[in-house]
Amino acid sequence: FGRLWVGTDRGVAVMSDRQAGVFEQRGLSALLSIAEDSHGNLWFSQRNGLSMLRPGATDYLHFEHDPADANGLGPGSIWQLHVGPQGNLWTPGNMVSWLPPTALAISLFPYPEGHTGSAPTMTLDHKGAVWVGDMDGLRRLDPVTSEWQHWIPFEDPASERDNWVRGGNYVAPDGTYWVATNSALSAFDPSTGEFRPFDLPTAAQSMTMTRDGMLWLGLAFRGLAQYDPINQVLERYPHDPNDPETISHDFAYVVLEDAEGFLWVGTQQGLNRFERETGKASRYFSVP
Repeated sequence: FGRLWVGTDRGVAVMSDRQAGVFEQRGLSALLSIAEDSHGNLWFSQRNGLSMLRPGATDYLHFEHDPADANGLGPGSIWQLHVGPQGNLWTPGNMVSWLPPTALAISLFPYPEGHTGSAPTMTLDHKGAVWVGDMDGLRRLDPVTSEWQHWIPFEDPASERDNWVRGGNYVAPDGTYWVATNSALSAFDPSTGEFRPFDLPTAAQSMTMTRDGMLWLGLAFRGLAQYDPINQVLERYPHDPNDPETISHDFAYVVLEDAEGFLWVGTQQGLNRFERETGKASRYFSVP
């Protein structure tokens, strides 16, 4: 497609003129996530299912949960979309769904007994394992065996940290698993089950690692933050109502790095292109 696609509370928006910051609305209802699969199809997740747009097409295909279809899409909102190593699309809802890229077939992986609530965050590692964060900690699914593993970050009852992995989990190139709970960012070692936490000022909503090895976090009501894993230092870049070159809002939902090294920060009020070298942001707002 070659252009920037953005999910908003009013549907899909496409940047038609990057220099002017002009967006075109492209239909659908409020979006939760967007992903492109290995065949160039764009997938859009919503509270009531999935929509897909094929290359060159103008009409969306829609998929919703059908209680009568045991092999259909699982129930609940689809908070995220991820493309696996084989090009398969994975979704965390009330069940983990896998949609092969060559057919519209769906494989469901029910959560294990004792699981409570839906899973808002997930990621996939280079081996194809699925990592899911939920209210009860961190879980790992082996798609080959359908077996689950479960880790609780902070089991000490005296700990003031909670175990809700809601801000995402990220597998770094060096194999480190980074996990964000409501109150901490942790480096996780699956071989020992150890979580090494760094306290955060608020819950992280998302995270990504840039090519220089820095972790960038979208924080709730605290803006954008950079975490240096080597020196264990957190630096915040908050919204300043008196400075138009700061991000447009302090509630940062998502952070992604593009091919040119810019960060794109989706907030509660607008999209921002953030230049890491200068710490300055360009703001983009949806056209009514």
